Amino acid sequence: MAPVLDELERHGFIVRADEIRRLLQGRAPRPGRLDDGKTVADIKQMIATGRAAYDKGLLEKSETALRSAVQLIRRNPALLVLDTNNEQVVYNAFVSLAMTLSKRGKSPEAMSVMTELLRISSAPIPENDFGPKAQDLHTEAEKQAQATGRGALTVSASDNRAMIFVDYKYRGLGKVALGDQLPGSHAVLVQIPGTIGLQYEREVRASATSALDVNWPVE
Repeated sequence: MAPVLDELERHGFIVRADEIRRLLQGRAPRPGRLDDGKTVADIKQMIATGRAAYDKGLLEKSETALRSAVQLIRRNPALLVLDTNNEQVVYNAFVSLAMTLSKRGKSPEAMSVMTELLRISSAPIPENDFGPKAQDLHTEAEKQAQATGRGALTVSASDNRAMIFVDYKYRGLGKVALGDQLPGSHAVLVQIPGTIGLQYEREVRASATSALDVNWPVE
């Protein structure tokens, strides 16, 4: 198929999924859950495995487990958002992955993960749970974030029953307008009761408003 796809693109057709996703800039919807059969318990177990491996100095094993946990979170927001207790699950996964990446010398990626956490939560790092190194990484991410400015994000749905979640937190029904948002990619889930919802990635830029309008019956 590769030669066929290359030839089609040479004639101006956009036929590869990654390229289509790039052109749509986060506008393409996906189901709120992409991994059938996975549970929050699976995510918790991966985090526990990753933390245990980290404590034993098995950093490669730790990174593998924690990457899997974060990937499941990103791919399945509908699995987590209806129970506020899961906010701590998300927090633990991102902090633990950032710590492991930093310990493995992958500083830019560790900072990227910690910055993503800042978009999700402004809660400080508990030293008793994660230690001073995690606090230092969090503080550095906050300093860098201060220099990037802030933007705004509005999300509206054609059905006023739609629950809107941004970065794994409930924000309102039907329409929300959020200011003081860190630049970068934000996870949006629009969910009508009885469905698994639709998820989007929406880019926020400094000193600008990013808008997402969801026509529920069409999408």
